[in-house]
Amino acid sequence: MTDIYLSVDVGGSQTKIIYQVDDQTKPSYLLLPPAIEEITKDKLNFFMERLGWIGSPSPDQQLWVEWNNRVVVLGEFAANFDPLDRIKELKYENALWKVLGAVGLIIELSKVKVTAKKQIYLELALLLPWNEYSDRRRFEEQLRVMLADFTVRQLSLKVNLERFLCRPEGGGLAALRIKQQGVDWLRNQQLAVLMFGHRNTTALYFDRGQLKLGDSPLLGFANMLDIVLDMTSGLDRERLANSLFDARYTIINKVYSKDRNHSARPNWITFDQIQALAS
Repeated sequence: MTDIYLSVDVGGSQTKIIYQVDDQTKPSYLLLPPAIEEITKDKLNFFMERLGWIGSPSPDQQLWVEWNNRVVVLGEFAANFDPLDRIKELKYENALWKVLGAVGLIIELSKVKVTAKKQIYLELALLLPWNEYSDRRRFEEQLRVMLADFTVRQLSLKVNLERFLCRPEGGGLAALRIKQQGVDWLRNQQLAVLMFGHRNTTALYFDRGQLKLGDSPLLGFANMLDIVLDMTSGLDRERLANSLFDARYTIINKVYSKDRNHSARPNWITFDQIQALAS
């Protein structure tokens, strides 16, 4: 019997997690910062000893995974260890640790019963960019090895991966359209799907029902942010992105309108949120 149903999108902007444990009637979700960093066990112990007792942070604020004598800190906790910018690294390699962290976090937050002899049974769905989709079998094999015996925070776990479903990013948009129009419609069409993400821009091409071509170059939103950062000083991706989205949400009705079939380009320089970036 499955204990946890888990869906993970290890995006460059956030790690997005939807899950449901066996005794729940509705799914829940978690959002974690994308940062990840491997450190030594001594470094982790030194940090925790130096921290002492200061407040009571929630599990997602102090998340780390231990496997095979390796220690990886995740999300908000990784910020304490000067994490490297990994936006151009392969997603599936970092996704292994993020899935382990998500499983442990869900077990702790949902109070799933764990004993030394009890195995946790997991069903997992994962999204990968098209140019990493061919690595899905390698990912599954390595994940099974790591799930067999690992530790999240101080909780030792043994997890059996009952079912693994991997889909390319953008595939959900195609699936939604097929659900709306039907399979017969797809088999008589040529369909192109574009997904604009934080790290990748993904393109998928279907010809009469068959997925023929795909690509996921590193041309996501972060690439635009980097172009701006190269032309300025004193900014970082997070601050710039927050200002852009704050400005966008103040004029959402002006950008999108039912009276036209395209968005309008805002006059960005007039917004307080953008002017505040000037140093």
